[in-house]
Amino acid sequence: MLDIGLIGLGPEWDSRYRPAILRQGGRVAVRALFTPVGSRAAAVCDEFECELAHSVSDLVSRPTVQAVVVLDSAWFSIAPVEFACRARKPVLLVDPVRTSQSSFDHLAHLADDLGTMITPDLVHRYTPATARLRELMATKLGKPAHFQLEISAQPGAGAGTVWSRFLSDTLAAAFDWCHSVSGAVPSQISPVVGSTQSGRFQVDVQFAPFADRSRPPTARIGIRSPAGDGTSPNAPEGSPPAFVATVECQRGRVLLHDAEHVIWSFEADERDESLATEREAFDVLLDHFARRVVGGLIPIATLNEALRARAWAAAARCAVDAGISMRLDRRTGNSE
Repeated sequence: MLDIGLIGLGPEWDSRYRPAILRQGGRVAVRALFTPVGSRAAAVCDEFECELAHSVSDLVSRPTVQAVVVLDSAWFSIAPVEFACRARKPVLLVDPVRTSQSSFDHLAHLADDLGTMITPDLVHRYTPATARLRELMATKLGKPAHFQLEISAQPGAGAGTVWSRFLSDTLAAAFDWCHSVSGAVPSQISPVVGSTQSGRFQVDVQFAPFADRSRPPTARIGIRSPAGDGTSPNAPEGSPPAFVATVECQRGRVLLHDAEHVIWSFEADERDESLATEREAFDVLLDHFARRVVGGLIPIATLNEALRARAWAAAARCAVDAGISMRLDRRTGNSE
């Protein structure tokens, strides 16, 4: 069991986070809560039989708290994460904190120096459709050869509810998704000629070779902007983008419709699968975080990976603005 402390509750407490914690059963227990908005605090403490902390420092210093989940940092910005790191408590950072790149870099370095862990809410990695894609690649279809992503950032296109949450950047989430599925790192980004006139922000991506020297994948990432002019590859806050991806593999093909639907083909066989009954993405993320903290070896996202995805997205925007191809530093993600 992992004993956690909650910082904030946030607007999705009742619809998303509370049910996910309850579905963990005995694997996760809430031991303390700190929230600057106290209207719901007493009810939550009663339900989870936890204590109400008087401050962030009070919560992170409690010996009963093994790890911290930041659902809403309110006006404290990165301070709750920094306090938890200095107390050497692993952090699941759910709130898409609005802060500078230098502040995030500071947090990443602090976690590395102190030997603790900051896990960002990259739930696009854990959707049922993504899990099924990984399973198919491992059992039948082989490595990915090409990704074709189309993400609609039109307001109300609500299928892709997991996209651009922590990153607050649809393009960065798309890069991170391709990387997490393939294990490959982008090495070159090229703008698609005429893409902005077609109402989509489009880039072609070449990945670096795999460690076994097999052929690396390629990708085309297309994002339709709210205005339909292709100039802004970000969805407005509160209107998550719909997501469709086609993944050409060595021995077949998978079409992903949003987070819970895949169509895949292998030789003469084609299957259409609904995954609506599978575990939700945040449930899987919370489970993986808990297992990693208590000593498991299961891979989990790091803040450094999220920052690198942001660097890839920034390089893609620069490539489109300049109309040129850009090579990337494999370690930092910055353009060379």
